[in-house]
Amino acid sequence: MSHQGQGSTLVLYDLYLDEESNYGLALSPRKLHEEMRAIISDVRMKHRTGLLDVWEREDIGPATSFHSLEESHSRASVAGFARSETWPKELHVNGEVQLCNYSRDNMPAAKEFARLVIARFEPATAHLLVIVRGPGSPPRLEESADWKRGEPFPF
Repeated sequence: MSHQGQGSTLVLYDLYLDEESNYGLALSPRKLHEEMRAIISDVRMKHRTGLLDVWEREDIGPATSFHSLEESHSRASVAGFARSETWPKELHVNGEVQLCNYSRDNMPAAKEFARLVIARFEPATAHLLVIVRGPGSPPRLEESADWKRGEPFPF
Protein backbone atom coordinates (compact mmCIF):
# COMPACT_ATOMS: atom_id res chain seq x y z
CA MET A 1 0.00 0.00 0.00
CA SER A 2 1.39 3.39 -0.98
CA HIS A 3 1.31 6.23 1.52
CA GLN A 4 1.80 8.94 -1.12
CA GLY A 5 -0.37 11.97 -0.42
CA GLN A 6 -1.18 10.66 3.08
CA GLY A 7 0.51 12.84 5.67
CA SER A 8 3.83 11.64 6.98
CA THR A 9 5.70 8.62 8.30
CA LEU A 10 7.35 8.84 11.72
CA VAL A 11 9.84 6.17 12.82
CA LEU A 12 10.92 6.30 16.47
CA TYR A 13 13.92 4.36 17.74
CA ASP A 14 15.45 3.60 21.12
CA LEU A 15 18.89 2.01 20.96
CA TYR A 16 20.67 0.36 23.88
CA LEU A 17 24.43 0.12 23.46
CA ASP A 18 26.99 -2.18 25.06
CA GLU A 19 30.74 -2.84 24.84
CA GLU A 20 30.33 -4.32 21.33
CA SER A 21 28.48 -1.27 20.01
CA ASN A 22 30.00 1.55 17.99
CA TYR A 23 29.55 3.90 20.94
CA GLY A 24 32.51 6.07 19.86
CA LEU A 25 30.39 7.09 16.86
CA ALA A 26 27.01 7.09 18.59
CA LEU A 27 28.05 9.02 21.70
CA SER A 28 30.50 11.55 20.22
CA PRO A 29 28.37 14.63 19.51
CA ARG A 30 30.25 15.79 16.41
CA LYS A 31 30.60 12.29 14.93
CA LEU A 32 26.91 11.59 15.63
CA HIS A 33 25.92 14.82 13.88
CA GLU A 34 28.08 14.05 10.84
CA GLU A 35 26.79 10.48 10.65
CA MET A 36 23.16 11.64 10.80
CA ARG A 37 23.87 13.93 7.85
CA ALA A 38 25.50 11.07 5.93
CA ILE A 39 22.49 8.80 6.57
CA ILE A 40 20.16 11.54 5.30
CA SER A 41 22.17 11.58 2.09
CA ASP A 42 22.17 7.78 1.90
CA VAL A 43 18.34 7.67 1.97
CA ARG A 44 18.27 10.40 -0.72
CA MET A 45 16.56 13.11 1.31
CA LYS A 46 17.50 16.76 0.90
CA HIS A 47 19.14 18.32 3.95
CA ARG A 48 17.96 21.86 4.76
CA THR A 49 19.73 22.72 7.97
CA GLY A 50 21.12 21.07 11.08
CA LEU A 51 21.68 21.91 14.71
CA LEU A 52 23.95 20.20 17.21
CA ASP A 53 23.14 20.93 20.84
CA VAL A 54 25.91 19.63 23.14
CA TRP A 55 24.92 19.65 26.79
CA GLU A 56 28.22 19.10 28.56
CA ARG A 57 31.49 18.05 26.89
CA GLU A 58 32.27 18.35 23.18
CA ASP A 59 34.08 14.98 22.96
CA ILE A 60 31.52 12.73 24.63
CA GLY A 61 28.41 13.66 26.44
CA PRO A 62 24.70 14.19 26.14
CA ALA A 63 23.75 15.85 22.87
CA THR A 64 20.93 16.32 20.40
CA SER A 65 21.53 16.23 16.67
CA PHE A 66 18.60 17.73 14.73
CA HIS A 67 18.27 18.04 10.95
CA SER A 68 15.41 19.56 8.98
CA LEU A 69 14.71 17.93 5.64
CA GLU A 70 13.04 19.22 2.50
CA GLU A 71 10.79 17.57 -0.01
CA SER A 72 9.94 18.84 -3.48
CA HIS A 73 6.73 20.69 -2.67
CA SER A 74 5.85 24.05 -1.19
CA ARG A 75 2.97 23.09 1.13
CA ALA A 76 5.24 23.14 4.16
CA SER A 77 8.48 24.89 4.89
CA VAL A 78 9.93 21.78 6.53
CA ALA A 79 8.70 18.47 5.17
CA GLY A 80 10.59 16.27 7.57
CA PHE A 81 13.24 15.97 10.21
CA ALA A 82 15.70 13.58 11.78
CA ARG A 83 16.78 13.77 15.40
CA SER A 84 18.97 11.71 17.72
CA GLU A 85 19.58 12.32 21.39
CA THR A 86 22.31 10.63 23.40
CA TRP A 87 22.41 9.45 27.00
CA PRO A 88 26.08 8.38 27.45
CA LYS A 89 25.88 7.21 31.08
CA GLU A 90 23.00 4.92 30.16
CA LEU A 91 24.57 3.92 26.79
CA HIS A 92 21.29 4.95 25.19
CA VAL A 93 20.40 6.76 21.97
CA ASN A 94 16.85 7.69 21.08
CA GLY A 95 15.60 9.43 18.03
CA GLU A 96 13.15 9.73 15.24
CA VAL A 97 12.81 10.49 11.58
CA GLN A 98 9.67 11.98 10.09
CA LEU A 99 9.29 12.20 6.33
CA CYS A 100 6.43 13.76 4.40
CA ASN A 101 4.48 11.54 2.00
CA TYR A 102 2.96 14.41 0.00
CA SER A 103 4.62 13.91 -3.38
CA ARG A 104 5.93 10.35 -2.85
CA ASP A 105 5.70 7.46 -0.39
CA ASN A 106 8.62 8.05 1.99
CA MET A 107 7.85 5.19 4.37
CA PRO A 108 10.63 3.04 2.81
CA ALA A 109 13.14 5.90 3.24
CA ALA A 110 12.13 6.45 6.89
CA LYS A 111 12.54 2.74 7.64
CA GLU A 112 15.85 2.66 5.79
CA PHE A 113 17.04 5.63 7.86
CA ALA A 114 16.33 3.66 11.07
CA ARG A 115 18.00 0.55 9.61
CA LEU A 116 21.15 2.54 8.80
CA VAL A 117 21.27 4.11 12.28
CA ILE A 118 21.13 0.61 13.77
CA ALA A 119 23.71 -0.78 11.32
CA ARG A 120 26.21 2.01 12.06
CA PHE A 121 25.74 2.34 15.83
CA GLU A 122 25.56 -1.44 16.37
CA PRO A 123 23.34 -1.42 19.48
CA ALA A 124 22.72 -4.57 21.51
CA THR A 125 18.95 -3.97 21.26
CA ALA A 126 16.56 -1.56 19.59
CA HIS A 127 12.89 -0.76 19.99
CA LEU A 128 11.13 0.72 16.96
CA LEU A 129 7.73 2.26 16.23
CA VAL A 130 6.38 3.27 12.81
CA ILE A 131 3.55 5.81 12.98
CA VAL A 132 1.51 7.24 10.12
CA ARG A 133 0.04 10.66 10.88
CA GLY A 134 -2.36 13.31 9.46
CA PRO A 135 -3.50 15.65 8.24
CA GLY A 136 -7.14 14.75 8.57
CA SER A 137 -6.75 11.50 10.47
CA PRO A 138 -5.37 10.71 13.92
CA PRO A 139 -1.89 9.19 14.21
CA ARG A 140 -1.90 5.42 13.68
CA LEU A 141 0.65 2.85 14.80
CA GLU A 142 1.63 1.03 11.60
CA GLU A 143 4.32 -1.31 12.99
CA SER A 144 6.40 -1.93 16.08
CA ALA A 145 9.39 -4.17 16.66
CA ASP A 146 11.96 -5.20 19.21
CA TRP A 147 15.32 -6.05 17.65
CA LYS A 148 18.46 -7.72 19.01
CA ARG A 149 21.98 -7.78 17.57
CA GLY A 150 22.41 -10.64 15.11
CA GLU A 151 18.76 -10.63 14.04
CA PRO A 152 17.63 -9.36 10.64
CA PHE A 153 16.20 -5.85 10.58
CA PRO A 154 12.46 -6.21 11.29
CA PHE A 155 11.14 -4.13 8.40
